[in-house]
Amino acid sequence: MPHEIPLNFQGSLNAAMWTTMAEVGSANDENKTDATATGVEEVLCLCAWQRLSRIDYRNRKRTDEEKLLAEAHRTLETTFDEAKTVSALKSFINRVVVNENMCPYTKDADISATGLEMRGVAPGAVGYRFSPTTDACMVMSSFWNIVCEMMSVPEDELSSVMLSLPGIGMGESRDAHDRFAAVVELVGDATFGLVHFHPAYDRSVIHPLDKPAYGHLPPTSWLRPILKKGGALEEAESLSNEELLLSNYQRRAPHTAINFLRASQLTAAAGPNSICDLDGRGGVVEKASGIKLYTRNTIRMAEIGEEHLRARLKEEVDMQSIK
Repeated sequence: MPHEIPLNFQGSLNAAMWTTMAEVGSANDENKTDATATGVEEVLCLCAWQRLSRIDYRNRKRTDEEKLLAEAHRTLETTFDEAKTVSALKSFINRVVVNENMCPYTKDADISATGLEMRGVAPGAVGYRFSPTTDACMVMSSFWNIVCEMMSVPEDELSSVMLSLPGIGMGESRDAHDRFAAVVELVGDATFGLVHFHPAYDRSVIHPLDKPAYGHLPPTSWLRPILKKGGALEEAESLSNEELLLSNYQRRAPHTAINFLRASQLTAAAGPNSICDLDGRGGVVEKASGIKLYTRNTIRMAEIGEEHLRARLKEEVDMQSIK
C-alpha cells in the first residue's frame, strides 16, 4: 500500500509547485514546459478560467502588449511598502475587529484566540506576512509556505497569520474586486480556516451567490433570514437593503488580505451545536452557523453608517500610499 504523505511535506511540495508555475507562466518565449501546461490544464483548469486570464502556460511567445503589461506588474510590485501595508492592516483590525468586537476572541491586533482557554485553546501571537506579488501562482506559493509554517510552529507561539497581498486586485473597482475574488477562490486547505478581505469587498458578487463560499461572509440573500433566526425581528424588517449591504465593511480592509485560522480555534469558537437550519429563498432550508455573531455584526455596521465606515477605510488606504 502507498505511504501517506505527511501534511507538512505536501505543503512544501505545493509551495514549490506554485513557485515553479509562477516562473513558467512569466516566461516570454514559446519554450514553456508541455508537462507543466498539461498539469495545469487538466488538474486545475486554470488556462480556461477567464477570471484568471493572466495565467498563461501555452507554448507561444508573448505579444509586445503582454510583455508591457507584465513589466508594468513587475514594476508595481516594487512600489509596495511592507511596513506601511502591515500598519494599515493593523489599523483596520483594531478599528473593526477589536473595537467593534466583530470577533469576540480577538482583543488585540497582535494576539488571537483570547478567551478560549476554557475550551482548550491558548492565546497566541498573530503573524503578519507580506507578499507584493501580482501573480496568482505566487499567491499560491505564499499560501502553502504559510500552511507549512503554521503546521511546524506551536499554536501558542503562532496562533494565526494575516497575509497581506496589496498587488492582488489593487483598488476598489469592480475589475479589481473580480481579480481578488478569483485569486482567493484558488486557495483552500482543510487544515485551516480562511477569512478573505478586500477594500471593495462585496459578497453579492462572489460565487456562489446564494450558497456559502469558503472564507467569505454568508450570502447577501441570507442576511434577513439570519437576523430573524438571531432574534432581531425588528431589524430584519426595518433595515433597508442598502443598510444590510454595509455588512460588507466587516471585510473591507485597506488591501487584499487572507487570515489563516487554526481548525482548533474555529471549533472552540463555534462551540457545540453551532449549525442550525435557516429558512432561505423560496422556502429552501439552508445549513448555517455563526447566527448570533453575524446578527450582531450586521446590525452594528448599519448603526455606524456608510459615511463613517467609508471615511475610516479611506484613511487606512491612504496610510499605505505607495513609495
